[in-house]
Amino acid sequence: NSFKTIPIAGERTIESYLHEFCGLTGLSNRFLRFQMDHRDVSPCMIISTSCLVKVGNLTESVSNEFSKAMNTLYCEGSASDIKLLVGKSELACHSYILASRSPVFAKILQEERKEGMIALKNYEEKDTGLIKNMLKWIYTGNADFPEDIFDVIKLSQVSREYDLKGLITRCEEDIKSKLCAENVLDLFIRYCKSKEEVLSDEIWDECKTLFLRQYACIEQMHPDLESKIASVPGLMSQLFAHATKGKHAKKDRHVRFSIDQLSNSFV
Repeated sequence: NSFKTIPIAGERTIESYLHEFCGLTGLSNRFLRFQMDHRDVSPCMIISTSCLVKVGNLTESVSNEFSKAMNTLYCEGSASDIKLLVGKSELACHSYILASRSPVFAKILQEERKEGMIALKNYEEKDTGLIKNMLKWIYTGNADFPEDIFDVIKLSQVSREYDLKGLITRCEEDIKSKLCAENVLDLFIRYCKSKEEVLSDEIWDECKTLFLRQYACIEQMHPDLESKIASVPGLMSQLFAHATKGKHAKKDRHVRFSIDQLSNSFV
């Protein structure tokens, strides 16, 4: 399962949170079923305390068939009219699908298309698998999420570059699930210095909370922990500020959406 959480603000109906969930994920509520405690959600229910909403698909068989058909179209490249150049690799695609799924590709196709070819200049031959995974999402609404958290972050970066909001959300949920004491320090060291928006503020807060909670364990794994923290400008101050904030913060209330085997054809 993957999850999406929305903070509770005042006393709102569950229907307003459902609309917010659909807006954040890009899903249409026409194809979804929402349940709490094994019962369909009543739209007028007022939510004032934390709760879990299970999200299912009303059109699973139809959407799965559509996803399979789109995957076949992508894999076979039939009727393709454009090629993406990644290093020396050429990936056959369909311009109307790229444009409909990504506003960035839509702009590129209008301005930079040359002889049926688009060169992805920021990527090399070694990134072909990454681009293929992004294309799989564009065509089918599904992607293969790597085991390594840093490979998922790379997928998140390419999804940000091409403004694939649904994929960004899924990547961040996957990053959260893989975040642990073994990798959080390396994550700080690799990405805290970056001026690009690599991860959302929510993910960074998760990292800081985990780091502070698991500090003793991380210190055992890294005897030179203090010098590593000091090597990242501003990190010590950020951790201190986060610790201080946590002491005074009230317990968060939220609506948590559990997405159980949901087809992503409509993402």
